Amino acid sequence: MQGVILGSFYYGYSISQIPGARLAEIYSGKWIFGFGIFISALLTFLIPEAAKFHTTALIVVRALQGLAQGVTFPALYNLLGRWTLEEEKTLIESFVVNGINVGTVIGLPLAAKLTNSSWFGGWPAAFYVIGKTPMHDIKELQHITAFQMSDHEPVECLSLKTAKNAAGGVSVVLKILLSLLTCCSPISGCIGSVVGLLISSSAGCDITLQICAFGITMAAVGMWSCSYMISYLDISPEYAGTLIGISSTFSGFTGFITPIFVGALTDKQPTFAQWRFIFGVTIILIISSAIVYQLFATATKQFWDEEQHLERDARFRNYYRRLFRRKRDNTNSKWDSVVETEHEGEVYIEQKFRL
Repeated sequence: MQGVILGSFYYGYSISQIPGARLAEIYSGKWIFGFGIFISALLTFLIPEAAKFHTTALIVVRALQGLAQGVTFPALYNLLGRWTLEEEKTLIESFVVNGINVGTVIGLPLAAKLTNSSWFGGWPAAFYVIGKTPMHDIKELQHITAFQMSDHEPVECLSLKTAKNAAGGVSVVLKILLSLLTCCSPISGCIGSVVGLLISSSAGCDITLQICAFGITMAAVGMWSCSYMISYLDISPEYAGTLIGISSTFSGFTGFITPIFVGALTDKQPTFAQWRFIFGVTIILIISSAIVYQLFATATKQFWDEEQHLERDARFRNYYRRLFRRKRDNTNSKWDSVVETEHEGEVYIEQKFRL
């Protein structure tokens, strides 16, 4: 039953991936991402009460939570594909995705501490505190939006411009280094994950070694994010959300299959030998997936992504033409015409004024 409860999250998570990606492409990834996080946070508050009520209620709440969180990753990649520059996407994507690992490192010890406390009855406090994390009150929002560029002196703007140029230079260097390590990054991540699992399977009840194994595995996951996770943005920045949605739909199946598989092996014989067998199966899957990725994966932008960019640029140009002409015709402004010019492959729309 524990395996069913743990895997119930992925029932909904697998279902909402592709619909979430399409909704993000149509209605903006910002709103879909925020909606998914908000609903997931609300459902987190309900988990303690659902667990006290009935096992079925807990499974339903977890499945609904997975349904809400399933839209977040496609929406996030939709934003990354449209907002990040070509020379910065690897660095920004790695920074964003590794926030998941940071949350795991912080959340697990925090949950253990709250569970052992008397606050809100012990273990329910972990769900209440973590559920509150995505929600901000008025003062927090005011603090976040307090920095307004227009309210500061030009000198500060120049300083930021200089810092931006310096950061751009660093990102170019990082891009060159990462392009040289395209093959090394997935291999390094594979080796790190295998080493971490081998240490964990042989460490037994040694807490220090288990913590070291966990740290090595999480570091390896960070290396993976610089390789296969960035491939979605390389192949198609425009459809990165849909691509990761399709991929996560199939990978999400393992989320509810694995707990059932592990539970079937360990319920009657929870021994170190059984766990070593489970780790061995995991190592085989990691190595085989790394080989498949290394042989067949590509980082070349696809032609259908370029066609979509051209189509969207044409829509934007037509929209701004209509917008400028409508304003010129309906107001007494000094606009005389709208002129479209092209420079180095970029199309610019500018307003001409009467003198």
